[in-house]
Amino acid sequence: MIVLVTALISVPSNACEITFKPPVLKGKLGQTVKVTAVVWWEHRRCELGKDDVDIEVRGGKLVKQSGWEKVDRGVYENDLQIKLERKGTVELDVHRRCRKKGLSIGILKIKVE
Repeated sequence: MIVLVTALISVPSNACEITFKPPVLKGKLGQTVKVTAVVWWEHRRCELGKDDVDIEVRGGKLVKQSGWEKVDRGVYENDLQIKLERKGTVELDVHRRCRKKGLSIGILKIKVE
């Protein structure tokens, strides 16, 4: 499996920081790729639950996820499998909305050959 990502956008000044492992991802049309979404909570006592995270895939399909699991204090990970359904770019969008700090969003652009 070829793994390389073209862009990662994170908004650290908002409610949470959202990143991806690996930070670069590339694949072929029809392939299913694996990526881990990571959320670092901004607030020690977050009013949102660990599952108050929206995941959208444009140009592909989320076929499987592990669910949000705590890996450290205020740090959660979710292992995702995404089927690449169009050439060019598939976008993975992970976001949370906090009433105190607003929207946190992480976008991973996956290059598809």
